[in-house]
Amino acid sequence: DFLVGIVAALEDHKGHKYLIEAARTIKLRAPRVKIIVVGKGSLEMELDQQAREMRVDDLVFFLGFREDIPRILASLDLFVLSSHLEGLGSSIMDAMACKLPVVATEVGGIPEVVTHNETGLLVPPRNPGALAEAILRLHYDRPLAARLGKRGYEVVHEKFSAEAMARRIIAVYENIALKKG
Repeated sequence: DFLVGIVAALEDHKGHKYLIEAARTIKLRAPRVKIIVVGKGSLEMELDQQAREMRVDDLVFFLGFREDIPRILASLDLFVLSSHLEGLGSSIMDAMACKLPVVATEVGGIPEVVTHNETGLLVPPRNPGALAEAILRLHYDRPLAARLGKRGYEVVHEKFSAEAMARRIIAVYENIALKKG
C-alpha cells in the first residue's frame, strides 16, 4: 500500500473534509492508497461519519491523538496538509525533515516552506479534485516523489533547523553591532 498521512487537529480550518472528499477519487483510481489521519478535535465524529457515508472508510483511517509521530511519519510515503487556514504549518517541516514528499494547500505560511514542484506540490484550498490529483501524481510518479522529498529535506535543514536559526540570529546581532560601530 501507499500510505498518505495528515497530522493535524480535527478542526474545520485543517480541511480534513476536503481530503475525505478527495479519497473518493483516489479510491477509484488507486485503491492501494490508504490515508492515515492523526489527531483529535471537535470534528472527530463528523469526519468519521463523512468517511462512512462517502464509502471511503476502508481507505481513510483515524488514529486519534498519538505520541509516536516520528514513527508514524517514518511509515508514510506521502504527507498531506489540506488546510484552508494555516500559519506556518510546522507539521509540514516535520514531514520534510523525514524526507517525505508533501502535498499542501497554498495558504498562510505554507508557500514559505513548500515550493511547488521543488519541495512539494501546492494545491488551492478547499479543492478536493486538485488534492486528489496531486496525491495521485506522486503515487504514480515515485521518482518525482523521491526528488521532492529529498529537496524538502535539504531545504528544511538549510532554512529551518536550529543551526540555521542560530546563524540568522547571529547575523542580526552582527548587523546591529556594525551599525553601532
